[in-house]
Amino acid sequence: LLEGDRGNDLLIGGSGSDVFVLRVGDGSDVITDFEVGVDLLGLADGLSFEQLTITQGTTGTVVSFGAEVLVTLEGVSATSLNATNFTDRFKGQEPDEHDCPEAPTLQGASVELIPAFTLETLPEIENVLIGNAGNDGIIGSDGNDSIRGLAGNDRADGEAGDDILVGGLSSGEPVGSDFDRDTLYGNQGNDVILGSEGEDFLYGGKDGDVILGGKDNDEIEGELGDDTLAGERGDDRIFGGTGDANNPDSGRDLIYGGLGNDELYGNQGNDSISGGDGDDIAFGGKDDDLISGEFGNDTLEGEQGNDTILGSLGSSNGIGGNGDRDWLSGNAGNDLIKGGEGEDTVYAGKDDDLVYGGKDNDVIYGDLGRDTLSGDLGDDTISGGTGVSNNIESEADADVIFGGAGNDLIDGNLGNDSLVAGTGNDTVSGGRQDDVIWGEAGDDLLFGDLGNDTICAGEGNDTLVGSNGNPLETNDGDDKLCGGAGNDLVFGNEGNDLMSGDAGDDILLGGRGDDTLTGGSGNDILSGEQGNDVLTGGAGVDRFDFADNHGINLITDFQDGVDRIGLMGGLTPDQLEIIQVDEHSQITAGDLTVVLSGVNATSIGFDDFSIL
Repeated sequence: LLEGDRGNDLLIGGSGSDVFVLRVGDGSDVITDFEVGVDLLGLADGLSFEQLTITQGTTGTVVSFGAEVLVTLEGVSATSLNATNFTDRFKGQEPDEHDCPEAPTLQGASVELIPAFTLETLPEIENVLIGNAGNDGIIGSDGNDSIRGLAGNDRADGEAGDDILVGGLSSGEPVGSDFDRDTLYGNQGNDVILGSEGEDFLYGGKDGDVILGGKDNDEIEGELGDDTLAGERGDDRIFGGTGDANNPDSGRDLIYGGLGNDELYGNQGNDSISGGDGDDIAFGGKDDDLISGEFGNDTLEGEQGNDTILGSLGSSNGIGGNGDRDWLSGNAGNDLIKGGEGEDTVYAGKDDDLVYGGKDNDVIYGDLGRDTLSGDLGDDTISGGTGVSNNIESEADADVIFGGAGNDLIDGNLGNDSLVAGTGNDTVSGGRQDDVIWGEAGDDLLFGDLGNDTICAGEGNDTLVGSNGNPLETNDGDDKLCGGAGNDLVFGNEGNDLMSGDAGDDILLGGRGDDTLTGGSGNDILSGEQGNDVLTGGAGVDRFDFADNHGINLITDFQDGVDRIGLMGGLTPDQLEIIQVDEHSQITAGDLTVVLSGVNATSIGFDDFSIL
């Protein structure tokens, strides 16, 4: 892409497919090597082919707008030119800080927390059955029974009706002995089952039951119905149940681990699961679950359904504690996952998830789906996911990732991703495909990797790399790199790149391809390197660096006596040939050509060069 801007300019595209931009009022340019069928003339500012006049001049084709000559194509016949040689679709002006798209913002998600446990009104009792100090077997009636086992290993079955079953008190034997292991069955009806002391087996049966494990390590199964299950003290195992096959809306269980290291399983239904204190393991099962780890180093997995997963509420030692290390997995479904305090590991799983890392240093994996991932506070590591895993997904998934505060490591992986580094000194890799990366505040290291990427550095002294530079990969993307405020280091690498340093003393290195480099304000260093490049220093004292294999280069704003030309690779001023071509200076050496637009060749001397 070549644009002479104001004045009568000499434009040389060199090899490759070039676009020469035409604007009314920018002067009469001359193109020395326009190739019909390969190169294009770009029409800017609403200019159309129908408004142009094409005539044959003495040296080539003349393209005019009214009385104004826009360009002369040397050596080109006017009869060979038609509308197909023009385009109004091109990357128009030089990049600056206004070219970068506006970064996305993270929308908050509200969550209704699991309510505190309360025991509902007890049923009206018709029969009272009390065991003795031994091992009792008690079976209730079809009415509303109250069954109390007292001491011993009791077995009680409430049968039909809304029953109250109490397992019994401690025998005084140590936990883990064969004493005080009660087995209580609620069976049909809305039962209240209290394990009391000892390691109990509590089964709710049909309908909506309330089961409290009490002290010690209990196993609780809600079975059918919308049950409320609480382990209370001890390391408990709680299963929510499957719901009623005749009522597809049943199986909405409320599960509390309480104190201890509990295992909690929601199974079917839209369950609410809370780990409580201790290092808990919770699985949501089918349907849309709300899972909260609360205190402790918890492992939470949503499994199937659109789940909401909340990690730690923080250290139980109070404000200023270290927080807890949770492991959170969304699995299938569109999940909302919040890490809370502590150093969490989050796997979003399949489908389109929303993840907040919370405080401290988290590791977040988007996995499959179009995910929105936010590290929040702390030095986080975030990976957008791998996209296609099988033929079910038709394309790689586009993720939105926010680093937040802290020094974050972000990898977009597959898909057309939007990556916002946030504050802190971040490292961001776009991964494959066409990504947009915002560095924002801090000294960031930003890699576009593969694809046609847009990188906007923001504040701070940033390093921008258009592609990963790995010769084993196909990484010749056409990148757009905007340095922003600060002293930035910008690498274009492969592809035809648009590069801007913006404010600050920047270094811009184009790499391979036909690049456009704009230094912006500040004292900048620009090197197009290999390819046919266009360089604009902008305000400040700039240096343009070249070696003898750097192709054809155009410097649009060289200021004699202010800017300098750096000679690399053993190149010296006495190896250069400097001649006047129309209104421009042309410097050649080997395979290098440098055109200084609007500069008289007689003004160029040894003091304009620096040997590097």
